[in-house]
Amino acid sequence: MATKINTRSPFFIKATPSSGTITSITLNLYVYKGVFTTNKPELAQVQYIIQKTPLTGNNFIVFEVSELIRDFIDIEFDGRYESTSSPEIDPVRWVEADIVFVKGTDVVGITTGTAATNKLRDSARTFSSTVSVGDLVLNTTDSTRATVTAVDSNTELTLDADIMASGEFYTIREQSRLDYIAFDGYGYFEDGVNPRSTDNLSLMQSNNTIFRLNDFNTRIPVYTDDTTSVSFLYKGEVKRTQSISSSTDTNAQIDYVTVSGSDNNDSYKERVLGDGGTFEDNSLLDDFLNAVDDGLVDELYVASSSGTEVVKIKTFDCSKYEPIKITFVNKFGALQDLYFSLKSTESTSVQSEQYKRSIFSETDLSYKTYQHQKQLFQTNGSDSITLNTDYLDDEHNKVIEELMLSEQTWMTRITDTSEQVTPVVPKTKSVTYKTSLNDKLSQYTIEFDMAFNKINDIR
Repeated sequence: MATKINTRSPFFIKATPSSGTITSITLNLYVYKGVFTTNKPELAQVQYIIQKTPLTGNNFIVFEVSELIRDFIDIEFDGRYESTSSPEIDPVRWVEADIVFVKGTDVVGITTGTAATNKLRDSARTFSSTVSVGDLVLNTTDSTRATVTAVDSNTELTLDADIMASGEFYTIREQSRLDYIAFDGYGYFEDGVNPRSTDNLSLMQSNNTIFRLNDFNTRIPVYTDDTTSVSFLYKGEVKRTQSISSSTDTNAQIDYVTVSGSDNNDSYKERVLGDGGTFEDNSLLDDFLNAVDDGLVDELYVASSSGTEVVKIKTFDCSKYEPIKITFVNKFGALQDLYFSLKSTESTSVQSEQYKRSIFSETDLSYKTYQHQKQLFQTNGSDSITLNTDYLDDEHNKVIEELMLSEQTWMTRITDTSEQVTPVVPKTKSVTYKTSLNDKLSQYTIEFDMAFNKINDIR
């Protein structure tokens, strides 16, 4: 399992040689998506090459890499969750840190004897005591490089590339390779240095209770590298179990497990529209759908190598108000849904510039009384919406907190013909958290601004 990096918090790499005294260290940082190792860029396309010298008295160097990695993570959401079929929304990156230690004791020489494929031969060396697997070989004659894969003997090395001919000069340096997996997540101050959410490796959300609307889908993000299965229960009886497979592809590191089995549809109406059907609203059908729940589950068991997480699901009756789904990137770097099922109100504000212009005509000493002396320009507007949750338990204080700390948030509404996803920004900047001891169940009001102007001014 690669070490997790939450890129919204600092992540430090301390580079220390296994022996000897360093004069400098070079960090080659690869950030890529796709299949682990297979899709790693060539050295010529390495994202970052960082060289540093140690402070006086130190034999180590510390690199901070989170901000560099985060530049390559761009999360998009168009209503689809699974990035296996939508690679543009892939929210995960592989990171390889190749650390090269430059010392005064680097192995330097010239190849001798007959050249062989992927071999370095030098009869004047003692490789068994001076070289290790993983060390870097630099061909200083033609500026090529390779990594040691085996120390065959005192005089022969096996390399991962065929770079050495007889009579060529080389330098061998200690090199270590560190592998990471990066998410757009973060830790809190109390978590200390390099927060990795080690207490919760499988379930990628903070709350273990989910409130859902009657007949609406329930979706939870799990980390596939640590999760083995998810079981769906109702009144203690297992309805079905879904196996979770690990993968070496970034687009399969997060699995959005759903109660209905449909990854991207939240309700019966969405399932009809998603299949290309026509949904006809009428009061009899509404009454029937409000009375029937075809996703009835009250517990999920998330099994992993470290144990089992239990997620409780509580179902609300349908509200008379239109339910609105807010999807946001949570502290784990995964998409998470929160429904606002009570009253919502919308408003529009307008901004513009203004100048005073002359409408006076010197020709006939007059002006037109229907002309604007005060003229507006660069006029545009922005919409806002105020949403209200239903009554939630204390665990959802964490969800509200992560929603307000999220830098990427979307609102989903269902029209008669399609699902409409729009980007929004939380406008509410502070909330008072409620507890069951003081307030019983808690209800929250959050205001959002649309993340775009009213008038299309995209150029």
